[in-house]
Amino acid sequence: MTARAYAFNSADFAFETFANEIVVLNVVEGTYFAFGGSSIDIWDALANRRPVQAIVDATAARHGVPARLVEQELSNFIAKLAAEKILLAAQPADDPISLPASPPTRGFQPFSFEKHDDMEDLLTLDPIHDVDPERGWPRY
Repeated sequence: MTARAYAFNSADFAFETFANEIVVLNVVEGTYFAFGGSSIDIWDALANRRPVQAIVDATAARHGVPARLVEQELSNFIAKLAAEKILLAAQPADDPISLPASPPTRGFQPFSFEKHDDMEDLLTLDPIHDVDPERGWPRY
């Protein structure tokens, strides 16, 4: 059985990690996403080709919760990320998984996923999209 793993789609998305959420921007369409809960702890491992089962096992051990709970939450979260093409199926990384070294300050929390398209028009109207290939950057 082959281990499942995913990689962040850096061709179409950019992300920033904050204390309580991860914000991902679709640089092509202008939509953005916010992830919260315990997804903050596993984001780096998930986006960098760590095997899904290893993430489940490490998260369950770290928080002292049943692996089946983490597996169900993570499967639902991955399905949403894959549907939006934020994550792409990939070969698993060879190096071991690592979660944040500090002990969790709160118990396991469901992974939250929010999609926003309220800035789509602003982002696609940005002058960067109006660059003429022959004349270059617009000058005002």
